[in-house]
Amino acid sequence: MIAAVLLLASTLLAPHIQTAAAEYRLGAAALKQESYSPAIEHFRKAIDIEPTYIDAYEALITAYERAKNPTEMARTITQLLQIQPDSLPYRLKLAAYLESAGDAQRALAQYSLALQADPKNADALAGFIGAAQNAGMRDRAATAKAHGRRLFPTDKRFE
Repeated sequence: MIAAVLLLASTLLAPHIQTAAAEYRLGAAALKQESYSPAIEHFRKAIDIEPTYIDAYEALITAYERAKNPTEMARTITQLLQIQPDSLPYRLKLAAYLESAGDAQRALAQYSLALQADPKNADALAGFIGAAQNAGMRDRAATAKAHGRRLFPTDKRFE
């Protein structure tokens, strides 16, 4: 009975998954040719068809980054993090974008979430220090820097 249900489910899902995968492949080909607008369109279609298609989100982020559209890149990262909140590299990328856009408070929040997931992540800790300084929280930045020196004595970011 369970096997019959699984077979039926895979038959029903296959066309939409296949369509999303086809859009993804078209997007990947366009991205490879540096045709960013078509790539973005195809990746968006893949996500519209299958809203949890992680590979399509990651490719869309790459396309926006290469097309030099950081605002849309950050928006897409935010969507990806709603599906996959433990994605540390994307959380750090979002934090760096927020900091570069002058939003130190939101960057600090992202670095804090990254440090909750991985308290010994040097990039998250260094980012936290910069965001805390930019947010006027010099005491928190100094504490984090001292912590960084203890954890990573040879890392120049914590000198």
